[in-house]
Amino acid sequence: MPKISNTVLATSLPAVDICKGFALFPDLGTARAGVNINTAASKLIDINTPILTWRITLGADVTLSAGVCGPAYGTIMRYTDIEYDATKLKMGLDSDQTDAGLIFGLGLLINYQFQLETLTLRWIDEGWNSRLESNWKLTENTSFRINFDLLALLLEFILGKLGAVGQKIAKVPDVFQAVSGSFAIYGSESDVIAGGKGKYTVSPQLDLPINIISLLRKIAAVDAVITVLEKINIFISVGPIISLLIPIDFQITGYAVDGGRYNKSLAWTDDGVTADYASGTVSDVAKQLSVDIQHVAAQRFGLKVGIFFDFNFLKVLSVNKQVTYDMPDLLKLGLKFNPVTNTLSNKAGSQVLAFAPDIELDDSEYEVVFA
Repeated sequence: MPKISNTVLATSLPAVDICKGFALFPDLGTARAGVNINTAASKLIDINTPILTWRITLGADVTLSAGVCGPAYGTIMRYTDIEYDATKLKMGLDSDQTDAGLIFGLGLLINYQFQLETLTLRWIDEGWNSRLESNWKLTENTSFRINFDLLALLLEFILGKLGAVGQKIAKVPDVFQAVSGSFAIYGSESDVIAGGKGKYTVSPQLDLPINIISLLRKIAAVDAVITVLEKINIFISVGPIISLLIPIDFQITGYAVDGGRYNKSLAWTDDGVTADYASGTVSDVAKQLSVDIQHVAAQRFGLKVGIFFDFNFLKVLSVNKQVTYDMPDLLKLGLKFNPVTNTLSNKAGSQVLAFAPDIELDDSEYEVVFA
């Protein structure tokens, strides 16, 4: 049987990035990994003027950025020991990861710069060319930037009556390379394809913790104790947590090696998959490997309920505990979204994104940076 070197099939590398993934709801007009960035910079202060023996430069500008990725999903699958012929395809699946959801954010960045130059005088004794020389010497140079996560502040304002919980809304995991300071309805699963026999579920979720400490501060005695603790840099949060889950069901429906299709009798083991030949021309030397991924989104909702406890002291000691209980498929909406199949391809034997002709990329690389 002809063989193919280890091959990665992925929407992005080296980490999963749903900004470069497939749309979850293409029938609703959502672009694949739709990204929208609007950035505007405005000068707040711009002063450059001498005052007696000093020259002051003072500048400040503000930048507002906003963006959203998704709803979309991204995946990485690493296949090994690949063999194929006119009867079947056999592959090992070394690892897999699929992320799905929606990420969004709104940020404000203020840049500040202050320079102070002092006029210095020096007498130069050179006979007939003696003179008084003046120079500006930099004596102070200070600059800093302040980031405001406007979405977090908005959530703090909206949810404040329930307790200051905006900062507790789940943030995007660090796996995202280009996204920081954003919020998400987001889920991730790893090494689940083989175990699920080609079927698996990723459940984006939004966590809403309610800090009852802020509610209890309305009681004078409790407020007095909390105030004392905060003065010695001890901060405590505790209360119920509710998580909304929107499961997305995935299924591997077939593979292709160049023009040869293998989508019959897919059989899974803990190590990989075999699929029977269905149609097409079988190449002697493979140039491309492809996988068909079918998904159906938002057929049902799920809930998690539980409690959380956070304890922080001087940013040195931090204890974070969370206990939740699943209530899967609690809300079955009966939505009838049609199954969507996407084909992910790569150059046979490639460990990088050599090419992926079935993904239509924009001319410019997507990048989303929130303050």
